[in-house]
Amino acid sequence: METNDGISKKKSSEDIKAALKNEINKEFFQAEDGAFYFKEKSVIRRDPNQYLFSGKTYILTSGKVFSGGSLFSALVRDKSNAIFVGEETGGGYYRHTGTIPLIYALPNSEIVFSLFLVINEQDVEQQLFPQGSGIVPHYEVYPTIKDFVENKDAVLQFVKQKLED
Repeated sequence: METNDGISKKKSSEDIKAALKNEINKEFFQAEDGAFYFKEKSVIRRDPNQYLFSGKTYILTSGKVFSGGSLFSALVRDKSNAIFVGEETGGGYYRHTGTIPLIYALPNSEIVFSLFLVINEQDVEQQLFPQGSGIVPHYEVYPTIKDFVENKDAVLQFVKQKLED
């Protein structure tokens, strides 16, 4: 069985290590501190838009937010005055895993799953939360079972109420 990263169960562990090392070397370099960093060609830089929105910005979060959503939330929480509403994110404020997956198929059931090999450090400056925490909202709002049964979005309703105040 071949996975989408070209690793099959027929390959040796040395072949798999070589394939993963090749994948990492495409986008990262290893610095003197032993950590791996994105190569300059992989970094996207943009100038701020001159027509910035200046009103209140609300970010709705959930415990189901991981990886890229967590990275976005961490950067916005650190570098803006946006107001976060909802639940603490599942992904971390200081770091999250992602980028290069190791996709593995269990030999008997052939159930396929992935493990991400790279720990991404967020570019946050403020020490807002304890290590290991997600992005904690300014206003914690948790949907109830009744909200789910009645198809109500408690977090969105909270923000709409704040906008009316």
